[in-house]
Formats: sequence, C-alpha cells, structure tokens
Amino acid sequence: MEKIIINIDSRFSNKKLYNNSSKFTLNLDNTIKNVYDINITSFEFINLYYTFSNKKNNNSFTFVYDSELYNLIIPDGFYQSNDLINIIQTSFDNLIYGVFNISINSDNGKITISSKNPFKIDFSNNSYIQSLGYLLGFRNKKYNPSFNSSISRYSITSEGLLNISGDNYLFLKVNDYGNLYTNFYYDIENVLVPKKILAKLILSVNKTQTDFDNNTFISKKFIFRQPVNISKFDIELLDPHGNTLDLNYMDFSFTIELNYLYQNESY
Repeated sequence: MEKIIINIDSRFSNKKLYNNSSKFTLNLDNTIKNVYDINITSFEFINLYYTFSNKKNNNSFTFVYDSELYNLIIPDGFYQSNDLINIIQTSFDNLIYGVFNISINSDNGKITISSKNPFKIDFSNNSYIQSLGYLLGFRNKKYNPSFNSSISRYSITSEGLLNISGDNYLFLKVNDYGNLYTNFYYDIENVLVPKKILAKLILSVNKTQTDFDNNTFISKKFIFRQPVNISKFDIELLDPHGNTLDLNYMDFSFTIELNYLYQNESY
C-alpha cells in the first residue's frame, strides 16, 4: 500500500488549450496504477468571481413604462448593498430620469422599487433562481405593481432579502469520481440533470478574500469498487447551478491524495 500526493494548480494548466482556469485536463507523466481511493485534502481559492455578470445573464431585467419596453443593465461585478442600489438607481435614471426609485430597508434587508405612474417589471430573462431579481429578493418572475397609498406611488417590495454574496458553496468535479450527486435544474427544458461531484466546497470568506480550506469539505473522498489506473484528471469547478465558474482569469489550487497498491513489475 502506497500513497501519492499531487498538487494541482490551474496556473500551470495549458493556457493554449484551456482559456478558462475552472475547466482543464491535467495529463500525468506516468499512469498511477491500482488506485483504490482518491481524497481532496486542501482547496485554495480567491473569491473574486462576479456575483452579477453578463455571462451569467443575471445583470439585467426589463420593465415597461408608458407602453415602452426598457432593458436595465448593470455592470459586471460584486457590490456592497448600498453600492448595488446606487448602481441600479443610476441605471434607471439613465433610461428615464427621475421616474423610478429603488431603496433598501436597513431594518429588514428588503428592496422596494417604486414609481409615480404604473409600470410592469420582468425578471425572467434568466432561470428563476439565477436572475438579478432573485438576488434582489424578488421571488416572482413578473410584477404588475399596485398603488401604495402610504407612499403615493406604485411599488413592489421583495419577498426575500437582498443577496450580494451570491453562492455560498461550489462543486469540484474530477473525472467521473464522487459519491455526491446533485441535480441541476434547467428551467427552460424542465429537466433534472445529475452529475457526479467529488467535493462540495463551502465558501467561508467574503468577496476578495482567500479561502484556505482543509476541513470543511463535504464528500471529499471516493473509494473505488475495484482498483483503477489513472493517467489524467479532468477538472471542473462548478457553481451551485452546474455552470462552469468564470474566475475572470484568476486561478485556484487543490491537493489530491491517492492511495494505491504497489506492484513490483520487475517480477
């Protein structure tokens, strides 16, 4: 019985072949034979990927005002609560100045969007739970606000709370190994697509901070039913929705521990 420890760092992946550091293949110099288990022992990650982005299709929504359709878009990024509200307010004003107001209740974290005149708002440009509206706390796709006499405006208030952190965990996929199964729901096709996941990685730090994780994995070890030979690792870092993570050309690393049965091939 032998053990081998392998450091995997996306900085050293073949950038000519893989332009996304979250998805790449590492070919081993030598095939490791008779492997009977694989274990993730560490994970190092700088939490710099965007909560809101055009690639994730969660940085915009549409609204109708005075029979005209508008598309509100915010820049890619991660924001503090007040900064996000100010960005959306500015985006409203750039489209129709002085008509809309967006605010956050500092006591309960809920968002209110209002106007003096009737309007309709649609957050359904993306899968329900991935949309900008969902992160703002709105749990319906479309709204037709009613008149709020207490503020003398047409308004909607979010059912949920503002979420500026985005994801609180990630998935690490290595080859087809893993005991953890997750169903990624695709709203348009209305189907469930299962994937084998080697490790669920808990994000314990805020944006711009580095996560050095060596003990909060879920399902970090996989035992093979019979020994296998491993010549490469197909690696993919996924968000909770099953999307390959866009790290904005930043990198991550982790450590793999393999236990294998040694055979002296000289005999």
